[in-house]
Amino acid sequence: MKARTGLALAVMASAALLQGCELALIGAGAGAAYSTIEDRRSSGTQLDDDAIELRAGSRIVDRFADKVHVNVAASTAPR
Repeated sequence: MKARTGLALAVMASAALLQGCELALIGAGAGAAYSTIEDRRSSGTQLDDDAIELRAGSRIVDRFADKVHVNVAASTAPR
């Protein structure tokens, strides 16, 4: 959770360097922070699930290219 909080703070701090994008970046950072806090999984588990989704999606694209459309969702929710 500390890693995502740090990332959210870094995004908000960098918003001052971009003209016209401050509100979008602050909103995105706040949304990411809120979703991390509300999720029952640890931030490490969330990152692992994201990595699984990316790898699975990449392998599907490598194998089938434009022939299929697949949405991959991984969730290792606590039991």
